[in-house]
Amino acid sequence: MNKNHITSDELINLLSNTINNSIYVVNDSIVDVFRYPDTNSERVTQTLFCQPLKIIDEIPEWSKVEVVDGYIGWIKSDKIDKSFTNITSTKVIIKSKLKNIYSTINTTSPIKEITLGTELYCISKTNNWYEVALPMNTIGWIEDNDTLQIQTGTHIPKTTGYELVETAKKFLGVPYLWGGVGAWGIDCSGLTYICCRVNGVDLPRDSQPQYNAISTSVEPNKKNMKLGDLVFFASKPGSNTVSHVGIYIGNNQFIHASSGAGLVTITSFSDNYYKKRLVGVKRVFEN
Repeated sequence: MNKNHITSDELINLLSNTINNSIYVVNDSIVDVFRYPDTNSERVTQTLFCQPLKIIDEIPEWSKVEVVDGYIGWIKSDKIDKSFTNITSTKVIIKSKLKNIYSTINTTSPIKEITLGTELYCISKTNNWYEVALPMNTIGWIEDNDTLQIQTGTHIPKTTGYELVETAKKFLGVPYLWGGVGAWGIDCSGLTYICCRVNGVDLPRDSQPQYNAISTSVEPNKKNMKLGDLVFFASKPGSNTVSHVGIYIGNNQFIHASSGAGLVTITSFSDNYYKKRLVGVKRVFEN
């Protein structure tokens, strides 16, 4: 059910559910997207705070939506703000594992905690604080450390394989969560998807489509591999069907969200289990 991924700005432009120039956005730090309107059904992905979404259908308590990563699924309707209008000329991208939003500058009590990859519209800047637009026609303040400011409608600048690795390392120890994309839980392709996204590379949400989308293949050995190369694996030895992905970090190691370990961890590229299941290595950053 995974469709082509688009940027949040592109989704805004495509939305057919705008009313008085308002858009629909997520009003909680991270929200589960389910395959069916039932919290016991499969979590197919998650959507982040203030991300736009398109409502396809509505039933009592549930909305069928299309989210930024391309998935179509169901979320609880009370997680949607239908009146967001404060689309400004600049955006702030969160590059820290977690960041607090405050009601005022220099206060000590946060009103919301958000995760890496969250994008917020910037209203103004005072010293080292950004004033940002929040759902329900409110505002908040975040510190400018570990953030990136870009013009709304422009693409996040592409960085390097080193920066991708440093981003992924921020998730070390985060619990494995099927369908997760945030600091409270993440799956293997969620890790590569969100880390690549904040480093300027838009990939599909799932591991097989990621493998298919990247054209540059690399010989799987220490001599040829570079920091930030994506390493893809199958669930069974000899299979070419991708079911797992990680990021090469050098020293013959890769970082990944491991369902077996139950968390984001670092594993040797020579580990016998993964060596038998390697499908291929793909390069997304040339430097």
